[in-house]
Amino acid sequence: TPTPTPIQLLEDIGAARTLPLNSRVVISGQVTAPLGSPDKDGFYVQAGRHGIRVEISGHAAYPSLALGDHVQVSGRLGTERGELKLRLTNPADLVRLSAGAPLAAVPLRTGALGEAWEGTLVRISGQVVRLSSGAMWLDDGSGAVRVFVPSTAPFKRPAARRGQRWTVTGV
Repeated sequence: TPTPTPIQLLEDIGAARTLPLNSRVVISGQVTAPLGSPDKDGFYVQAGRHGIRVEISGHAAYPSLALGDHVQVSGRLGTERGELKLRLTNPADLVRLSAGAPLAAVPLRTGALGEAWEGTLVRISGQVVRLSSGAMWLDDGSGAVRVFVPSTAPFKRPAARRGQRWTVTGV
């Protein structure tokens, strides 16, 4: 018989992010983008400077969540299009612990963004140096970064022109 995957109880999302794919983990943190904000099947949770995308399975009755809510989530680590995520399989995998004040975004230089900040609520400012239908590239002089608005988001990329200065907050 196969050996069951042990459950890793972690309060530290950063530690969970280092585990192998398909590891089963339990983490806690605060909601930085509620269900329906990035898309209908996911939301983001952050503890300290580390965040992660949480994906729900199916359309069962998951608890409603607001920005800042403290939650505990249990699931398996996976990836989709290179982004690490925690997959939940039923509503019992998500427990809303309490309400909380929304987290402040981490201010970063555009050139500092990268894999280490994946899933984390950040704020960048810079000049628009390039545009496409679903994205804009901002540069504060430290390197350009692509700001992407997924087609599943409840809004489209705002109208912008090259040379304008924008401040963007998001995961």
